[in-house]
Amino acid sequence: MVRAAQKAKRDSLANARKTKRDSMAAARKAKMDSIALARKAKADEKKAKAAADKKKKTSELDKLASEPLKKGQNIVLRDVYFETASFKLKKESYTELNKLVSILKKNPKSKVEISGHTDNTGDAGKNMTLSKNRARAVYNYVVSKGIPKKQLVHKGYGQTKPIADNKTEEGKAKNRRTEFKVLE
Repeated sequence: MVRAAQKAKRDSLANARKTKRDSMAAARKAKMDSIALARKAKADEKKAKAAADKKKKTSELDKLASEPLKKGQNIVLRDVYFETASFKLKKESYTELNKLVSILKKNPKSKVEISGHTDNTGDAGKNMTLSKNRARAVYNYVVSKGIPKKQLVHKGYGQTKPIADNKTEEGKAKNRRTEFKVLE
């Protein structure tokens, strides 16, 4: 009887350990499933935000592609990028610039000013030169794609025409821009 009681006690302890292990394994699995769901939801949210941002960024030029240009229109070219402290265009800019070329080809009687702008970081004179060179780089690209020089002018404004507060990084980023304005 003692042996039967000892065996029953061992079996009971073994069952308790197994139940505890199973319970812990189930809790770990539930936690991992919860983490995986949270990661997926975060990734989906990030994708949706990126898609909305992309739509918002390109919508101005996309709208202009289907309607004639009007004197006085001023459009920020949102996806035009340069090397830091340089006027060398990055390849990521070509899509946006090709949209501009397409718009200008559909509006051959329009004359536009391509303007470069900087934030207020650094020397004002260097910023003016940089903005002029960046406007000229966009001008040269557009001319290289078949737009007549007589349809374009380019000008750098440096830090003289901010559109946002230069006290924040977000504001400075908005002020570093290339625009085109319809003159005629």
